[in-house]
Amino acid sequence: MIEDNLVNESRVRVISVLEELVKNVNKSSLKFCSCKQCLSDIAAIASNNLPPRYCIISEHAYEDKRAEGLTYDVIKGKVEEAIEIVTEYPHHDREI
Repeated sequence: MIEDNLVNESRVRVISVLEELVKNVNKSSLKFCSCKQCLSDIAAIASNNLPPRYCIISEHAYEDKRAEGLTYDVIKGKVEEAIEIVTEYPHHDREI
């Protein structure tokens, strides 16, 4: 299928930065809930606040595409903003 080779690089990079922040949460000044619901909300908010960067997955094209575009600091900033929002308004008590 066509979708199998199409990836949103922004989303991939948001998840990578978020995973790094979760690993280092004890060393960081950021304190946030790392339950599945909160992490999903953080990833969704951060991804929605970055421009989508779709690319085709292949050995060379994906790696080349990742080199351009959003910087780590921009992505980390959006993830940190999303953490603040989710920390202030968690969905723990809401049913989906």
